Amino acid sequence: MTSTPIEYNIFATGTSSYPRSVMTGAIATNSTEQSKSIFDIYVYGVEPQKVTNNITIKGYIPMDDTGHPRPTKDSGNITAPEVDTEELTLISQKIESVPDGYKVNLIIEDTFARNSSKLLTEAALERLQSITIVLEGSGALNPKSYRLMQTVNLAKQAEDFGVPEFNIQVFSSVNTDILANGNGDTIVENKYWKSILESNYITIKLTDFDSISRNINTEKEISALEKMMAAYGYDFSTAFVPSHKFDHKKKLLVFFGSSRIGDQDTEENRQGANFNNVKLLDYYLNTPEIADNYNVAVKPHPRLAWINKHIEDKGIDASYFSSMPYELLAIAGGKKINGVDIPVIDRVDSTYSTILYSVEKSKINAIIDYSPYTASLRVMSQ
Repeated sequence: MTSTPIEYNIFATGTSSYPRSVMTGAIATNSTEQSKSIFDIYVYGVEPQKVTNNITIKGYIPMDDTGHPRPTKDSGNITAPEVDTEELTLISQKIESVPDGYKVNLIIEDTFARNSSKLLTEAALERLQSITIVLEGSGALNPKSYRLMQTVNLAKQAEDFGVPEFNIQVFSSVNTDILANGNGDTIVENKYWKSILESNYITIKLTDFDSISRNINTEKEISALEKMMAAYGYDFSTAFVPSHKFDHKKKLLVFFGSSRIGDQDTEENRQGANFNNVKLLDYYLNTPEIADNYNVAVKPHPRLAWINKHIEDKGIDASYFSSMPYELLAIAGGKKINGVDIPVIDRVDSTYSTILYSVEKSKINAIIDYSPYTASLRVMSQ
């Protein structure tokens, strides 16, 4: 009797937290179930290392500077490597070097396809049983964007060559019908999304981080998650700071703030739009129907760390999260990670932010706008 070949999984991501988090969750979930399979990770900004017996960080795939995702609120101070290369050619080389006898699955963020003028080599395609493209960020949702043009070309190449499976992972909060068909005069038709959604070959996989978290529940899965988080350099001991009145019987409401003017802790910024992050927080704390039922926490824009310091210095009765990406906090929610209990977020109210694409739809209560220099509130969506 011939045994089923062990699977070899190649993951590649750059600096953005969304694809990195999606892949981290997938590896933590599957690496223990497929303990005889191999998981190789190529991720920018992390030293090569053995994470577990079957999970290894192998380095990174260089990206062209043109079109590369620049450092953002989620990617800290990582700078893009200034190289001139063909990302899919380099990835093809990784696939071709896998020892014979393995079924190979390729999971990459869309940037690698977007930056490449060439597609995968035939030798690489021969080894593949599946390709999964993870969106780098919300920019791929822009109807006028060409970001997915090469992903569509890659899917056509894979289909023509006979690769059995091609997946695209999309935010579950997105209305895919609008992506394809537009919405009156406000959104124009997106020919690339239309092509993707009408394809009989491409499978859309809707993803949110609360669902990923629920699938990571065994001791071995949580251990794999812990080890990957440690390899990325995240410190969970400072991930969440509860207020001195934190009540474990209450649910947790988190307000996502945004950065509207400058990032520095200056009088101008404090009195401008950024200070409204704090004014909105005060509004929640002084609204009985909220404060009586929820612990109120803030997750400021990562460039506005002074807001957390302001909460401490002024003794404001609010909890706060560090600048760790929300996606990883959601995956860790309800678990003890490296000895630290990470709370589950029950409700999200937010100023408009692309981070909302990563939130489970049922948890988004309101999207709030405010004027630049006043504390006036306007609920845009609820």
